[in-house]
Amino acid sequence: MYYHVTGVADYKNKGLITVSKSKYTGETYHGVKVPPETRQYTRIDVQKGYNYFLYLGPNKTRHIAIWNINPQMNGLPNFFLNWVMSNVLYTNMTNLQKFSKNL
Repeated sequence: MYYHVTGVADYKNKGLITVSKSKYTGETYHGVKVPPETRQYTRIDVQKGYNYFLYLGPNKTRHIAIWNINPQMNGLPNFFLNWVMSNVLYTNMTNLQKFSKNL
């Protein structure tokens, strides 16, 4: 996935919000050109993505994610896509928790 992320800090509430959107073949991001897709893979199209991180304490952060994506997997039933995306998001969250413990 290639996407542009921008954000703003909420210093009063100790929070951070980010907004994401896909970058497409031929576009550039900080001078790096997005390469074409290979035949083996299809990119997920992130139409809009929002993340909110709220500091709750020294070892505690609330993370709220809202993403509008198109997985570009035509022909698969919605229940299967929902199951796959739920598992992908769960894996991302557990990895985020695991890696953030070392910060």
